[in-house]
Amino acid sequence: MGASGTPPLYFQWNFNNTEIQGATNSSYTVANAQLVQAGPYFVVISNACGRATSAVAILTLSTSCPSILAPGLLPGFEVTGLPPSNDNPSTNVSTCFKFCFCGTNYASVWVNNDGNVTLDRMFGTRHRLGLDLHSFEPSVPLINLPRVIFARFWADIDTTTNSGSGTVKWGCNCVSVNGTNRQAFAVTWRDVGYFPDIGERSDKANSFQMLIIERSDRGPGAFDLQYRYKHIKWDTASSCSGTKGLCTRLPTGDPKEFPARVGFASGTNCWFEFPGSGECDQALLDNRTKALAGSSSGLGTNGVYTWRFTNCKNVGGFQKPE
Repeated sequence: MGASGTPPLYFQWNFNNTEIQGATNSSYTVANAQLVQAGPYFVVISNACGRATSAVAILTLSTSCPSILAPGLLPGFEVTGLPPSNDNPSTNVSTCFKFCFCGTNYASVWVNNDGNVTLDRMFGTRHRLGLDLHSFEPSVPLINLPRVIFARFWADIDTTTNSGSGTVKWGCNCVSVNGTNRQAFAVTWRDVGYFPDIGERSDKANSFQMLIIERSDRGPGAFDLQYRYKHIKWDTASSCSGTKGLCTRLPTGDPKEFPARVGFASGTNCWFEFPGSGECDQALLDNRTKALAGSSSGLGTNGVYTWRFTNCKNVGGFQKPE
């Protein structure tokens, strides 16, 4: 920005009428711009004699946003990831916009290696929940879980060399909803294996994805929660009494039979759990009766499930993507 006047001159750049922290040089660059950074920019220049405001510059992005009607895992969101891990979580991660889930506003989450995202606090390495269980053990029905959680496939996932080259990555981008681009945050678990027995390697892999989609067109904090499944080949880690990734019925009363759980919960009275979740019948696997990747409850693209949240509440259970 070219400016003249009695020195020293001070610069403060703004985006959407909000000062950008640390942006006090005569120029400002947006590197690797994302959809959330598109919009109006201007600079306020001041000295001892007064201040002046520049004309507004509009940053626009030419980008092709994937449709939420598309099958499989949507591209463009695998930007930052967890290192190879058994149970470790991320630090607090920005979702790039605010959303309201079951009465509480959020703008960040913790990404957990074990197939879930928590909204209230970290849910990581053998972290106790206040109950007699660990974060890698999906032993509690979601209705009873004292956590705020989006559980795409809560299970003991292993992305170390014991289980191949699976990855857990996330990022902000955009999706196309009814022909309109919307901001979205997604986490992708790609080809992740189960925690194996000592001396063995995971021989099966799952791929799935979660999206939080901004829907301010329906009101403040409104969003869509979408789960996507490409393939589900295992349901129970060896640490949870699985045999080569599969739940096999143990004697009645065995306390360590913990197949994967799928759904969401607010820690209070707002929750949903998939049919077949936590059940030892392998029904969630590909080509089975309740296959996550092979159905959508008759609501559109197979392997894609959507819930709409308006006024901080889920509206009508499963919804067909728009």
